[in-house]
Amino acid sequence: MDQIRISKKEGRSIAYYVFMGCLMAAFTAIITVCMSIIKSRKEEAQDMEKIMNTIYAYLAESTEEEYNEIAEKIRQDLVLGKYYAKNKLEYLDYIPNTANDCVAEEHGSPMLLDLNTGAAYQLDFSEEEEQDGLSVSWGYDEISETGIQIVADFAQKSKRAEIDSKRGIVSVQRMKTLFCDDCICEILEINENTPLPELILFSGEMGKFYPVVNGGDYRFGGCQVEILYQESGCYELTAVS
Repeated sequence: MDQIRISKKEGRSIAYYVFMGCLMAAFTAIITVCMSIIKSRKEEAQDMEKIMNTIYAYLAESTEEEYNEIAEKIRQDLVLGKYYAKNKLEYLDYIPNTANDCVAEEHGSPMLLDLNTGAAYQLDFSEEEEQDGLSVSWGYDEISETGIQIVADFAQKSKRAEIDSKRGIVSVQRMKTLFCDDCICEILEINENTPLPELILFSGEMGKFYPVVNGGDYRFGGCQVEILYQESGCYELTAVS
């Protein structure tokens, strides 16, 4: 069998060309990736410029009478459009958290929490509440225009909450003054697309949040909680200890 002999000089030349070929291939791949990133950044910059031009156009044409309508349109078309819808939780980082203490960490009993006001409605009975008869308490959330009436029956060890929500909205800015960021992220994920985003159930014993939805049936330690939607348009929450 014939053998092909390669001199050292030829071997070095072949190795050199192989090395240069690999180097050029790697360089080409890097250039391709960089160009793709540059193109993507350019498109993002163009989108941002379009958004800002739209805002400028709205503001330039607005009058005092049209301000509220235009502000709402900007909010719906731009803020709550594709950017916020896809990256909602990312926007939380831009709002500073000023809460001294997290409302959720202050309670061990099962609670109904109002996310706009920080009001906590205890669902079970404490030892200090050993008495007879009924008691009635109220709460109101002006942001979502939600009224809450709670009737406690000490003989039956039950509490019934009637919830009447007019707007069904939650203010992240207010939450940033009441809850820690970890709880806010968890709450917003749990309450996504729920009819009562301004309210949530919290079990301090289990350290978990639960949505207030029709048909909800939860057990927190010795407290059974059921939620039903009434024909009157209100939600009724019943807690039995």
